[in-house]
Amino acid sequence: MSCLTPHEPLILFHVGTALAEGRDIKDAVQGWWKINHVRASTYDLVLAKSSNRIVGAFRPSPGSWHQRDDGRWGFASVYAYDVWDDYVGKTVPKRYRNQAPFQYLEP
Repeated sequence: MSCLTPHEPLILFHVGTALAEGRDIKDAVQGWWKINHVRASTYDLVLAKSSNRIVGAFRPSPGSWHQRDDGRWGFASVYAYDVWDDYVGKTVPKRYRNQAPFQYLEP
């Protein structure tokens, strides 16, 4: 199995806990995060990781970031089928294997 190699700027979201609770991958990655929504809204690709594997790829819908009462942010997205095979199923390199809720990655 090959390792993740970013081909464009992306946000890598850790969704393992949400998946263990039975949530859907898309629902888990779309929110809710303590994130700088201004910076996050400049990224056109988000990946979901669980157990150091990429389990989903999504394109945030433009202008969809919205805040919940507790200050956390979420967004709407569509499946990123255009890059799905490039990312989903890949392992996460050791340098990105931390338990941070999310990471900004550049190519």
